[in-house]
Amino acid sequence: MTKFLAKYEGNAADENLVDSLTMQTQYELIEAAKIAWPTLTSTPCILDIMSTVPLLLRTVCIAPLPIGIHKNPWMVEVVALPSVIKHVNSRDFFKIRHRTLNGELFNSGYLINNNIKQCIISQGVGKHISSYLLSNDTEYFHPETDLAMWASVIVMLLSKQTLCDWMREELDLISKLNSVTYVSAKSSWNKYVCQVEGENFRLALVTENPSLPSHLKCPHINKFIMACYFLKDRLTAEQLKSRRNALNFTVET
Repeated sequence: MTKFLAKYEGNAADENLVDSLTMQTQYELIEAAKIAWPTLTSTPCILDIMSTVPLLLRTVCIAPLPIGIHKNPWMVEVVALPSVIKHVNSRDFFKIRHRTLNGELFNSGYLINNNIKQCIISQGVGKHISSYLLSNDTEYFHPETDLAMWASVIVMLLSKQTLCDWMREELDLISKLNSVTYVSAKSSWNKYVCQVEGENFRLALVTENPSLPSHLKCPHINKFIMACYFLKDRLTAEQLKSRRNALNFTVET
């Protein structure tokens, strides 16, 4: 975090991200954090980081966490997206988590960042924050937690009979987060997406196989669904249909 703050510069992306409660921008929050960060007298834990450097989150409401979530974050189920208190900073998140505001409950969230040059989500500290936001466990860390949360939002929205404008905006936000966070074609996630795009896409539905590299394994169908969603403009209707049929066969068996 020290390196992130030292290199941080103002940018239009962060100036356009606004906290729904304080009306401060991400840029203003981070600039203030530059002053507060050096005052920490001990090695900060993840809660200290989230309190001292307020990062904006997209609030969500998730179902009670199932057994095994620590090993497989893809099991998370997003059940609602607050429409009034949409974005809060990580410092205030602790104060209002699990509370109902304006008739809406949120108990989790995911980091939002549109700044491709300084993407905190792709860094180790960002991964740790994402893991905590899901599990409420400061010791928990899983590198795919951000992806798992995005996938659950996508699946929830695509299950609706009609996509409203605000739903499309949420889907666009996740698409942007994906493009900003996973820039490298060598990342495990992008390798998985390439597998879904290729002729041997059925391999991307295999849950467990010792002969497959780890990035090809599919611990939950949400992973495959999100990859297909991101590929919707690169695959033909027939190709998308073949992947849907393979997914249906996997679910039925």
